[in-house]
Amino acid sequence: QQRLWAIKDFFDNKYVLKKTIDEWNGKRYVDLTPSDKLKLEDSIIRATIISSITPENPEIIFRIFERLNTGGVRLNDQEIRNGIWGGKLNDGLKNLNTNTDLRFLLGNKKPDNRYKDVEMILRFFALIEDWGNYKKPMNEYLTKYLSTNRNETKEQTKILFTDTMQLIKKNIGQNAFRLDKGINKAFFDAVSLGIALCVKNNNLDINNMANKHQSLRENKEMVGITSNSTTNTKNLKRRIEIAYDTFKK
Repeated sequence: QQRLWAIKDFFDNKYVLKKTIDEWNGKRYVDLTPSDKLKLEDSIIRATIISSITPENPEIIFRIFERLNTGGVRLNDQEIRNGIWGGKLNDGLKNLNTNTDLRFLLGNKKPDNRYKDVEMILRFFALIEDWGNYKKPMNEYLTKYLSTNRNETKEQTKILFTDTMQLIKKNIGQNAFRLDKGINKAFFDAVSLGIALCVKNNNLDINNMANKHQSLRENKEMVGITSNSTTNTKNLKRRIEIAYDTFKK
């Protein structure tokens, strides 16, 4: 889908050609010679249409798409989800990815162009609603959630997410999701969900968030389960429990 849209956009003169032969570099479709335009318009595009697959099992579609994804740069899991399960929820996740508090906490003003940070937001949405029933593997868990809720806007979860990011930025700061130098996705789960659950239950100890966050970073059990086997069912549930118990009053 992404490749087909890119071709359409080129025909609409939205892109210039790059890293090709000199006579085409820097040209839009409108700049091509009549001969080149004709060759392009007559080119064959291979497309695979998948039908008659029960929507109750989105993982089947995901895996078929994954197997077909063999040419060029291989798409990651979230890029595949974006291609298959577009809808209101997916659009909402991408909009949230521009949230200024989140961008500050991730230490990057621009969203990742391969949707890695969108997947982190998806993790928050899926787990905040049903973390007690989480079962590995994570990629299947996230795919099922996005496909099942693709046409939902999840307004309340959006508000909870933005409120949580604002609280974390104000009271903890840019190292909120870091155990070492880089962002740790497992620690992101723990911190964001632990605080969000306290917000939902109205028992967040807001005056001591920074000190409690530091104690969480020094917790040996937390360090272990955010460094190894991070999507293991037991480890994921345990780190959310520890974070929640740490941040509550």
